[in-house]
Amino acid sequence: QKALDEKARGFREESIKAYVEIRNNFPDYPDYDEILFAIAYEIDQMANELDDKQKDKKSSYRERARIFYQELIRNYPRSKFIPHAWMAFGEFYFNEAKDVERAMKAYEKVVEWGQENNPNYCVAMYYQAWCLFNMQEYKTTINQFNKVIQYAGENPENKEAQVVAKRARIEMVDPFSKIGNPEQAWTFFQKVGGDQSHQMLDKLANLYYDDGHWADAIIVFHQLEKLEIENFKKNNGDDLCYYQTMVTNAVISSSPKDKQVEEVTR
Repeated sequence: QKALDEKARGFREESIKAYVEIRNNFPDYPDYDEILFAIAYEIDQMANELDDKQKDKKSSYRERARIFYQELIRNYPRSKFIPHAWMAFGEFYFNEAKDVERAMKAYEKVVEWGQENNPNYCVAMYYQAWCLFNMQEYKTTINQFNKVIQYAGENPENKEAQVVAKRARIEMVDPFSKIGNPEQAWTFFQKVGGDQSHQMLDKLANLYYDDGHWADAIIVFHQLEKLEIENFKKNNGDDLCYYQTMVTNAVISSSPKDKQVEEVTR
């Protein structure tokens, strides 16, 4: 396998050299924008093939790729490869530079392009939500995740959108835990979560618990207990003991003795 990987890498390096030769010596080449994209894309792929032990080399490759993406953006603003170029900058700002405001602007460029010739459309929308979350704009984050879910619902043939929407439903719980009303969580999750709504509620309860928001955790775990009992014939109450244990622990951490006794004896 290692020999095959090395051979493939050699072919990729030769391809890049050929593309660079065209870029340097044939400025009137009819598909010049495609040449710039091919160079950047192939360098990006070389970076993807490196493991985390070669982090500096991977970063160096991606920096080289961005040089060609930048040239593409500057000289061919209507090229069909522009959304991919902006996506590369978004990923750099979000994952490496940790600059969510600049990442947000890059992802906005991807989405503004529209859906045509833009396989990154839904993914960019998803990362916009995470930019907003990091900016602590939690209500807008929820709305943005919901846009991803709605887009997937309107485009059932888009398999990638379905995968991204599944992630969006679960990760929508994070901003909800910051501003949402725990008593209304189940109703809201049923509206947006489909068959993932129970998983969303479970995650919310554990987020509250892990963050020490005991009262909110108790409310949601009690809701989970209620659902478990209602569906006892289907699931045999497998998680009921776990939920009650979490409630008891939360009560012990936050409530007076009489409340502790009440939960322990449930």
